[in-house]
Amino acid sequence: MRRLVVSLGHGLLWLAIAYLAWGLVVRHRYANAFAATSVGDPMSIVVTRFGPPDNLESPLKYSRPDYCANAHPPCSDSYFLRLWYALPFTSVVGGHVLIVDLDEQQRVINKGEMRSP
Repeated sequence: MRRLVVSLGHGLLWLAIAYLAWGLVVRHRYANAFAATSVGDPMSIVVTRFGPPDNLESPLKYSRPDYCANAHPPCSDSYFLRLWYALPFTSVVGGHVLIVDLDEQQRVINKGEMRSP
């Protein structure tokens, strides 16, 4: 029984170490991709740098089209698509998201960070 508990403990330790390593690699990749991304870059380059987005938003087509169609004042978001990339480990301490806004030609028009306290 003791051997089983020790083995499970070692397995959990290795799992935690692997999760930490994965999170650090993703954070590093996102930081480098965010720094390299500039206005005018095509969406294909952004997705190649970051990987698939955690969330995709569009005020016109994908998120709450009925709200945007009937809003007073009307939705004034200048982006056509917004790609969201959540940094690992931040959901525990509030949240930190990198966003990339694209126009109708799928070119970067803005990038930014959103942090939650």
